[in-house]
Amino acid sequence: MTLFVLNHYSMWCCNFLALGGSVEEEGNCEMSIVIGIVIGALAGFANYRFIGCATGTCPLNSNPWIATIYGMVLGGLIGGSFRTSQ
Repeated sequence: MTLFVLNHYSMWCCNFLALGGSVEEEGNCEMSIVIGIVIGALAGFANYRFIGCATGTCPLNSNPWIATIYGMVLGGLIGGSFRTSQ
């Protein structure tokens, strides 16, 4: 069941991010962007949790949702820079 869910999630990520084909058809999905998004989400939340902002005036570090989404965007951009040309 878990493998089925992961396969469909990977296919959705490839199709949603327009990464050049789905996993089932061609198998050429660039997983570096998906991995970058996951690592960025973890880094963004860690930034909120361990560094944070005590006063609540910092727009990126005072809210866990904003910090996590910001980390996801940066992780996706950095992960996308490692795409190989075909």
